[in-house]
Amino acid sequence: MEEEDIKKKRHTPLKEKLKSNIVQLMTKLELWKEELQREIPTYWDNFGNFVIFNSRFFVDENWRKAGPQLWNCVSELFSGKSVALQSKIQNNEFRSPSAHVVLGDSPWVKYLDNGVNYTWNVELTMFCTGNVSERHRIGTLDCEGQVIVDMFAGIGYFSLPYLVHTRAKQVIACEWNPASVRALRMNLAENKVAEKCVVLEGDVRVVCPRGVADHINLGLIPSCEQYWSVAAEILKPTG
Repeated sequence: MEEEDIKKKRHTPLKEKLKSNIVQLMTKLELWKEELQREIPTYWDNFGNFVIFNSRFFVDENWRKAGPQLWNCVSELFSGKSVALQSKIQNNEFRSPSAHVVLGDSPWVKYLDNGVNYTWNVELTMFCTGNVSERHRIGTLDCEGQVIVDMFAGIGYFSLPYLVHTRAKQVIACEWNPASVRALRMNLAENKVAEKCVVLEGDVRVVCPRGVADHINLGLIPSCEQYWSVAAEILKPTG
């Protein structure tokens, strides 16, 4: 079943239930103190088999003392999902996550969104919730017969909607993060579109051929301006 409303910031009944269950557990373990109130999550990301909390929550030493009992308590409220904590994205060339799994056998997330299957290693690659509108918009395009170049493909945020929904002839997906490339290849296979995608691993300025694209996707944040001239070279004269 597809999941909607990825962010649960305003899901008051669930927030209250989570708070109640945590307080009860910590009280039972004789670890509760009022200062912990502000460290109980008020929002989270809900992706397929994972629920991911910001690491600004669960900071106090008493949470660590509660150990697996705490994470099992949390997981039960989310139908037994794996649990991870994530802080700010690292300021490196790969925009790597600062995340770790606290409950679960595997760091691999499996998530279905708008008819597209995504998987990624939550400890090695990020999944941007903020691009959901653009992912869905791309899925409405008609790109029949076109060659698409995704200059910053990641795990396939945009490449996959082009391939699954738009009838594109081919997608050339460029990505230089090895962990993202691995997830991208897995996603292409899972969605049965690998035969229509060429994955080029490395710096897009070096690996991508020129004059091949009808349409280019520039999904680099916070700005892709420095790549505009490269994008112009990658376009066909008619692109």
